[in-house]
Amino acid sequence: MKVSKEQYQGLDHTYILKKLKDTFGYRCLTDQKQFYQENYPGIVIEKGNIDELITIMIQGEKI
Repeated sequence: MKVSKEQYQGLDHTYILKKLKDTFGYRCLTDQKQFYQENYPGIVIEKGNIDELITIMIQGEKI
């Protein structure tokens, strides 16, 4: 999912596995997509591809 810095600060970080700082804010990896869809309707949740997954897993910061 993609969130701005302000949105990231307001998120529940319980289900965020990794985060990667980006130009617009953060790209986050979660295993609970439905939780964020239901509780944070304003955030962008995308179905990632394998390249994005590997990038976040390698370069991302563990929460």
